[in-house]
Amino acid sequence: MVSDNDRYGANGSGNREGDNLRQLKPGFALVLGSACIFGACLLYSYSLKRGDYFILIGLFCGFIPFLIGATLIFCCFLASPPPIFGFTVGHIAIPWLG
Repeated sequence: MVSDNDRYGANGSGNREGDNLRQLKPGFALVLGSACIFGACLLYSYSLKRGDYFILIGLFCGFIPFLIGATLIFCCFLASPPPIFGFTVGHIAIPWLG
């Protein structure tokens, strides 16, 4: 009897790791990126209604979700995207491009 030596495919508890847990599907990344951009625009428009120093708070605090959303949407269309905060966006197969 031979044991299955699969110690490299295990997590810290000894159980098998899931496959591609850190890979986002392009459709999910597109929706998440759009939601981040929409939320950043809502934050900025709310800060414009309030006026005074809230404009600066809305601009600086809204820039981070806008940048994350734009990066997620941009990575949806790359052939081999770089990881974003440890997550990678899956590859989109376009049949007519080969």
